Amino acid sequence: GAFYLFPSLPEGVNGGNVALKLLRETGVATAPGIDFDPVDGHRFIRFSFAVSTDRVEDAIARMGPWFQTQAAQ
Repeated sequence: GAFYLFPSLPEGVNGGNVALKLLRETGVATAPGIDFDPVDGHRFIRFSFAVSTDRVEDAIARMGPWFQTQAAQ
């Protein structure tokens, strides 16, 4: 089995754009929500936790500062 997180994004923020930018700038791969919900999925991204704990911890360490920077913009 696997665990997933499917957070919503702020109004007007596109999940596909976030997923691509996150990958380019941190090396962490996520999936745009539109892949899982063709109607409202553009407002979400999906995180998968189907990897080892150390890889999850590493991804979180890289994403935390990135999301803080994005929130400040």
